[in-house]
Amino acid sequence: MSDIPNLSSQCKVITPSSPEYEKAIARSTLTAVIPAKYVVYPSTPSDISAILEFARTQNPPLPIAVKGGGLNSNPVSSSEGITIDMFQIRHVRLAEDKKSVTVGGGAIWEDVYAPLDEHSLIAAGANAWNVGVAAYVLGGGYSSLAPAHGYGCDSLLEATVVLADGRIVKCDADNEPDLFWALRGAGLQFGVVTELVLKTYPSHGPIFTGAIVYAPNELQSFLNVLKKRLSTPSPKQVFILGFSRAAPDYYPTLLFIPYVEGTPEEVDAVISPFRTEITPLLEQTVTLASFMQAAHFTDGITKQFPPRRINGLALFSGLWDDLVLSMYDEWLKFTENNDSKTSLVLWEFHPPGKNTEIDIKDTAYPCRKQQNYFNIYGLHTSPERDTPTREWIEKVTSKVNAANLEKMGFKFPIPQNHGSGLDAPEDIYGKHLQRLRELKTKYDPHQVFNKKYWTIPPLTPN
Repeated sequence: MSDIPNLSSQCKVITPSSPEYEKAIARSTLTAVIPAKYVVYPSTPSDISAILEFARTQNPPLPIAVKGGGLNSNPVSSSEGITIDMFQIRHVRLAEDKKSVTVGGGAIWEDVYAPLDEHSLIAAGANAWNVGVAAYVLGGGYSSLAPAHGYGCDSLLEATVVLADGRIVKCDADNEPDLFWALRGAGLQFGVVTELVLKTYPSHGPIFTGAIVYAPNELQSFLNVLKKRLSTPSPKQVFILGFSRAAPDYYPTLLFIPYVEGTPEEVDAVISPFRTEITPLLEQTVTLASFMQAAHFTDGITKQFPPRRINGLALFSGLWDDLVLSMYDEWLKFTENNDSKTSLVLWEFHPPGKNTEIDIKDTAYPCRKQQNYFNIYGLHTSPERDTPTREWIEKVTSKVNAANLEKMGFKFPIPQNHGSGLDAPEDIYGKHLQRLRELKTKYDPHQVFNKKYWTIPPLTPN
């Protein structure tokens, strides 16, 4: 069945001749698909050690990729060599004291949220249920829960890692502390994480969310109302402004997505100005009992995405009218192309909170100042639109970065799991790069884990 030795009987190996091959290399977007020589589904950490040994003894050594959720729009979870698909390692165990949860390295957040919800608990996870837990946590991990509990990496208590040389180690604040530091924010470069222990928290809810739609000529008025709201931030409130063309007519619209925790009276006090000071075209909102339910809210939207998706991200500090208005014009022009008409821009405004209170030296995650998120979803069908979409995303994210530098005097690093492949290591890891290079030299000197989207070069390349 396989020429990879020393695998357990439960480990499954797929090759191009296997009937399941096309399914095995499939991803959430065609832009992330790379044909692999092998797709291997380990069931134990020892299987991963055997896979890494096999890969490095080939001539030349086979490149490695690790797949968890597989949602990244870049081919970070695909490899022309060996793709290690963590699907079989997705166990979830709640501790007896209910203060932590142990999660397999292949789990997605739905695997975690569902059993925790039965105990009125939550982990500091992603806004979407189908995001991979390990990549989210190891890359930093921001969501609407970050102001209350910190980023995903801040809730990591312990991790089990298969290192590049095949050793299996457990690390925490006392054992392999340097590796534990690196995993929290730069962890996609140091090994295959097979198990994570995460803090748990009381469940959040009720949560008011949904979509409120406005005509584009209301943009300045909307920004005025939003500024007033943001002047009194709350860790229970996140606001998203989107630029969208909705079916069937694909007219440009403004999309407002509120996330507000609280009673009906508290919600009404927050949302009322968005209904009275500006006039919505449409409102489809709902109150949900828990964060687990909120994590499914966008299912209907993402199911309608075309087959090709390219994402972009930039961090920014404040709500600046000139920047938002100019980005609207950029988006409007780009989406005049018929194949790109469903592309989205989302401005996520997050309050400061626990995520900004943690000292930047405590983890490898380099973004600790108060920050908001400029998200782009470049959506299309034809492969011919890949290059112009990437170029447009690079153009507009560069403008957001430049605006932050001009107005605030600094540019944010790029969170690790949002690297585009064009970013220099210092643009991703910031002031932590030198220490990370030292640790890369110690734990992975031959760059077994070397995806270009977040490469950390060792001090002495081999």
